[in-house]
Amino acid sequence: MRLVSVEGLRKRVKRLKKGFGVSEGPIKVWRGKRVVAFEGWNEWKPGAFKVFPDKFVPIFGEAPEDWMDDWIDLLVKLKDPGLGRWRCFDCVIKKASELRVEVEERCRLREENKDFYERELTPEKRVEFERQDRLKVAEYMLYNDVGGVEGRVCAFDEERRDFFKCPFGDEAEVLVEDGRLVEALWTHLTWYNYHHWKFPEGEETPLVDPADYDDVLKALDDGRFEKVVEEHEAYMKKTKSPMWAL
Repeated sequence: MRLVSVEGLRKRVKRLKKGFGVSEGPIKVWRGKRVVAFEGWNEWKPGAFKVFPDKFVPIFGEAPEDWMDDWIDLLVKLKDPGLGRWRCFDCVIKKASELRVEVEERCRLREENKDFYERELTPEKRVEFERQDRLKVAEYMLYNDVGGVEGRVCAFDEERRDFFKCPFGDEAEVLVEDGRLVEALWTHLTWYNYHHWKFPEGEETPLVDPADYDDVLKALDDGRFEKVVEEHEAYMKKTKSPMWAL
C-alpha cells in the first residue's frame, strides 16, 4: 500500500538519482581531478579533496558537497562494489526484512517469558515494554507498506549484496529512495515519541502516537505529520542538533 501523502514528504529527503554508467576501464582523471588508488588516500591528509579515490571508502569527516557528488558519480560509473554494498544498506526491502525478523523474535520472547513479565515486572514497566514492541511493529509496517515491500526478500546475503547487481533490476534506485524516505519519516517519529510520550514536556495531547500504526497512517494523510516535522526541525535549529539526535 502506498500513501499519496508520502510523495510530498520525498521533498524533505535528499535522494540519489544518478544514472548508471558503463565501466570503461581505469579512469585517470574525473571532472578535472586525478583519480588515485584508494589504498593511499586519506581524508585527513592535506589536499585529500583535490583528488578522488578509485574505490569506495567511508568518509568520517566533512567532505565538500560538490566533491562528494562528483566522487559518487565516478563510483557509479565504475560500478564500484564497495559503493554497491553501501547503497544496499538503505534498501527498503533489506530494512523491512531485518525488522520482520526482529518483530517475530520479540513476539517469541514475549510469549516464552509471559510468566516472568506478569510476575516480575511492575505494571509501569510492562506498559513500557509493550510500547517498545508496538513501536517496532509500527516501524516495520512503515517499511513494509509505505515502501511497497509486500513481504519480498532479497536473494543476496550480506556478502553478496551489490546495488549494481540488484536482483530487483530497475527497481534498485526506487528501493533505495524508499528506504531513505521511510528512515527520515521514522526519525521524525522517534524524536516525537521521545519528547511527547517517553518524556512528555507538558500536558498537551500529542499530535500522533508513533506506536499506533493506524494513527501514523492517518497523520500522514491529515497533515499532523507535517506539524511533527516542523516541530522537529525547529528543535534542531534551536538546539543545533543533527536530525538523529533526541
